[in-house]
Amino acid sequence: MKPSAKLTVAILDEFEEFGGDMLAYIDAGRGPVKFDWDRIDELLSQVFLVRAGLASAAFRSNLDMQISSVVSDDTVRARLWAIGGDRVVKSGVRVVV
Repeated sequence: MKPSAKLTVAILDEFEEFGGDMLAYIDAGRGPVKFDWDRIDELLSQVFLVRAGLASAAFRSNLDMQISSVVSDDTVRARLWAIGGDRVVKSGVRVVV
């Protein structure tokens, strides 16, 4: 597997279609994985913490830098934050602000 240098909307679409299950994607014969799905999951977990109000401003700033280093554009950045927010809603975490 040779991951792409940048995370794109198309890669996020595939990640979501298969629920982040890289083996299911490979078993479906969809071709080689184009980005490290574990890295996507890691970023989404961190976005979850920020969106749930469980992270410091410094943590968010660091996360913003990490995301900037891997996304292809602002659309992908916004999509990561939206997916992370959806995970907060689905989890039932009560956000305290």
